[in-house]
Amino acid sequence: MSAARRKGNILETAVAQRLHIVDGVDPKLAGIQTPTGRMGNTYRLQIDVASQNWAAECKNREDNPKRLWTWLDQIEEQAGKVDKAGILVVKRNFRRPLVVMDAETFYDLIDRRPW
Repeated sequence: MSAARRKGNILETAVAQRLHIVDGVDPKLAGIQTPTGRMGNTYRLQIDVASQNWAAECKNREDNPKRLWTWLDQIEEQAGKVDKAGILVVKRNFRRPLVVMDAETFYDLIDRRPW
């Protein structure tokens, strides 16, 4: 396994564990929904992490800003198939992970806040 893929797996596992805690699932059981990768000449588009309420795509790369909109389109397409809110988790070396989501998804979340 390449170092880049290992970095991606570490991020996916951390996100899965955190989302499973929110869902009330034992974080030790947190699973990653993929492996993703190449199949012939095309890429499979699958959600990296699926929890009860979220569909998360995780990217641990240095070129995040260049590909941000492509990844957002990918997660919106995949999240719609499983009827969950889609989030994109991006990370770079020596930086904390960021969560990116569609503004309407964010507005829906804050409209449902319990306070």
